[in-house]
Amino acid sequence: MHPMQTANLPFLWRRLGRAAVLMCLTVALLLGLVSVLVVLEGRRDDLRQATVSRVGAAIVLGAAQVDGAPSPAFQARLDHALDLYRRGQVRQIIVTGGPSASSSISEAAAARTYLLGRGLPPEVLLAEETSTSTLQNVQHSAPLIAANNIQSVVLVSEPTHMLRALKMARDLGITAYSSPSPGSERLLDTAGSVIVEAVKYFAYLFFAW
Repeated sequence: MHPMQTANLPFLWRRLGRAAVLMCLTVALLLGLVSVLVVLEGRRDDLRQATVSRVGAAIVLGAAQVDGAPSPAFQARLDHALDLYRRGQVRQIIVTGGPSASSSISEAAAARTYLLGRGLPPEVLLAEETSTSTLQNVQHSAPLIAANNIQSVVLVSEPTHMLRALKMARDLGITAYSSPSPGSERLLDTAGSVIVEAVKYFAYLFFAW
């Protein structure tokens, strides 16, 4: 190696080190900012605002089910959507989610059975039974929204989920609002849950996951 090149190596390593530190700080700053947005969006319920009191449908984002029984988190979402319907704030409820690798029963089918068992009229329910992710929950609901002339929707999920889900819906041209399911507000106080959701938000922005 030429003596001049050898002399430049420490300088190059210092430059690379500074660039790496700057990159890490930038990523940390952006992650922090998005985490704040996750918390702020999760604390807002659009249907409690005076400007939005009623929408065409609630989209319940899919979650785990076991042998046809919705998980506690899924039940909380479904109960909240049912409450919105009974209060006259939504006209229809769209349940979402396909079958998992361990079950032939779709999340939407489990949700339908659960809601019908609690007295929801069958004609109120619409089901999307093929999605396997939040993005697909929203994408595959779009044809149902169009076919039923639904002008606006409210997304129902955990508070930490709201920022990303709203971004996805609005990117598809859907007029969407948020109404987090009660009882899961504690997730907003858990740094891990908020940061994980912030990372998922970036994954959607850059990779459309």
